[in-house]
Amino acid sequence: MGANLGACSNCNVVRPESTIGKALYPMPPGPTVYLTSTGFVTESQWVRFIQVILHRRGALESEDLAASVTREGLVKKYAAELKQLKVLYINDASYHRPTEMMVAGRAGTGKVGDNGNLGRGPGTWLFWDQAIEDLMGVPPENI
Repeated sequence: MGANLGACSNCNVVRPESTIGKALYPMPPGPTVYLTSTGFVTESQWVRFIQVILHRRGALESEDLAASVTREGLVKKYAAELKQLKVLYINDASYHRPTEMMVAGRAGTGKVGDNGNLGRGPGTWLFWDQAIEDLMGVPPENI
């Protein structure tokens, strides 16, 4: 990979570094877990998430660390790689909310984020499985 290389400050792993915006962000040298209850709220968060996943799979090209890279561009370029992802999604919110509320939050037939909606339609929420399918192209059978 043609990215700049830097040594991990707390290990002997060498890793590429990303220059998103003007700041330097090291790529994680080990397994990465993203935990959030609300999902990503900006396109740049989605871009970073996809970059890290592709990097961990050894597929990210150094040119795709540029600040001008978009989520749509990454998804289009790496569609074949993203379609191979296997995702474990645990929706613990369903355990402490009424079933009717959860069903209403998952309803809708649009794409996540369309028309300013959080989820797939008016009054819906972001659910990770729907977002990863709609915004990254991961097939539902892989989630």
